[in-house]
Amino acid sequence: MLRRLTMLGVATILLLAMLLSGCGNSGGSETADSGTPGTAPAGDTKPTEPQVSKDPVTLKVWINATLSDAEFAQLWQEPVKKKYPNITLEMVRQDKDHTLPAMIAAQEVPDLLYTNTNTITQRILDPGLATDLVPYIKKFNFDMNRLDPTMAESIKSYGSKGEIYGIPFTLVNAALWYNKDIFDKFGVSYPKDGMTWEDTYQLATKVTRDADGTAYYGLQPFDQIWHLASQLSIPVTDKNDKAIISDKWADVFKYATKVFEIPGNKPKVYAGGINRFTGDQNTAMFTFWVGNMIAKFSEMESKGLSMNWDVAQLPSFPESKDKNMQTEFHQFFLTSTGKHKDQAFQVMQVLTSDEVQMLASRLGRVTVLKNPEIDKVYAADLPWVKGKNLQGIFKSKPAKLVSNNDRYSRWVLDELSNAFTQLYNGKIPDINTALRQAEETANKRIAEDQAQRK
Repeated sequence: MLRRLTMLGVATILLLAMLLSGCGNSGGSETADSGTPGTAPAGDTKPTEPQVSKDPVTLKVWINATLSDAEFAQLWQEPVKKKYPNITLEMVRQDKDHTLPAMIAAQEVPDLLYTNTNTITQRILDPGLATDLVPYIKKFNFDMNRLDPTMAESIKSYGSKGEIYGIPFTLVNAALWYNKDIFDKFGVSYPKDGMTWEDTYQLATKVTRDADGTAYYGLQPFDQIWHLASQLSIPVTDKNDKAIISDKWADVFKYATKVFEIPGNKPKVYAGGINRFTGDQNTAMFTFWVGNMIAKFSEMESKGLSMNWDVAQLPSFPESKDKNMQTEFHQFFLTSTGKHKDQAFQVMQVLTSDEVQMLASRLGRVTVLKNPEIDKVYAADLPWVKGKNLQGIFKSKPAKLVSNNDRYSRWVLDELSNAFTQLYNGKIPDINTALRQAEETANKRIAEDQAQRK
C-alpha cells in the first residue's frame, strides 16, 4: 500500500517481425525459499512454470525515458503478446497530466513504471510506489546472474534490507561522436579508441577555427559537468548525507574550462551540444549517450537528413582507463497498487529475455545482459550505420557505482552543474568559488530537507 498516497526520437526502420519463442525464463515455485534469489535450481529437471491466471488483462506502463512508439510496439507489445496472448500493454507517456504526483492524487497509478536512475528514492521509493521484487524473482526463477554485474549491484543498492525494486531494460552509456567532414576539411586524423581526455583536447585544438564564414567548435564534453566526472566515481556525500566536494572536482572543472578556453571553442550557451553537433553540424566532437544519439540519427534518416559521422570509445582520465560513466540504465518498477503483479512481472521477464534483448540490440539498444554475443549484433538492422566503429562503444565498461542515495547526491550534482554553468557564463569568478558555492548550497538544501523530515 502507498505510504503517502495523497500526493525521440522516432525509429525509422520497422523490420519484419522476428519469430520470438521462449522469451521468458520462467520456472521455479512460489514456495521456493532456499538458494540465491534469482538463480536456477541445481539439477537437470526443468522447473515448473508457476500458475498465473490466463484471463485477459491490460497493463498500463508509464514511460519517462527515451522510447519511440515504434520501439514500444516492436520490442514490447509484440514479444509480450507472442509469449502471453492474454496480456495487452498500454502506454502512458509522462506529460503535465501524467506526472507521478498527479497520477497518485488521481489514484490512477499504472501497473509498471519505466524510467531512468535519476531521483528514484524521492519519486518512487519514498511515496511507496515500488514493490519489492524478491518474491517474484524467486517465484518466476528470474536469473539475476544474467544481468551485467554492475547493473545488478546498482539495483540491489536501493534496498537497505535486501529488497530489489527495479529490473533494467537498456543500458545508458556514452561515447565520443565526431563529424568526419570537419576532420577531412582541415586534414586532421579522426579520433580513435583508447584516447585520454588530454588526447581529445589536443585533437580539438586542431579542428577549432573559423573557415568560410563558419565557426567550427572542436569539442564539447557533455552538456552537464557531472557527466564528465562520472567515470571517476567521485563520492559527493558522506555517511551523514553531507555534501563533500573533493579536489578531484577541481580537476574536472579545470579540464572543462581548458577545453572551452581553446580560442573559438566556447559557444554562447554551454548546453545544447547535440543541436550544434547534429543540427548546425559545426562541432567536431561531442560526448553523448549512445541510445539517444542513435535515436537522433534515426530521426534524421527518417527526414532525409544526412551527416557524415562516426564514433569512438569514450575518452578517459589516467585513473579511469576503459571506464564509461557510472551505471545508468532505464528500468521497470512494479507498482505497489497494481492489481496484476504476476502478469506485470511476466512482462519484465519477457523483455529481459535473450531474444528480446538481441532484437533490441539489433535496433540500437545497448543490452543489460552480460552476453557478448548480443553486443556483437548491435545496430545490425540499421543499414545506415554500416561501416561505423560501433564496437568502440563497448570497449569501456561502467565505472564503479559510488552511491545510490539519490535523494541528496543528485542535489549535489545539480549544484555542481549550476556552479559550472555560472562559471562558464562569467557569473562566478573562479573554480574554487564555484566549488565552494556548490557545496554550501547543496548542504543548505539537505539541511532544510532533513529538518522537514523530522
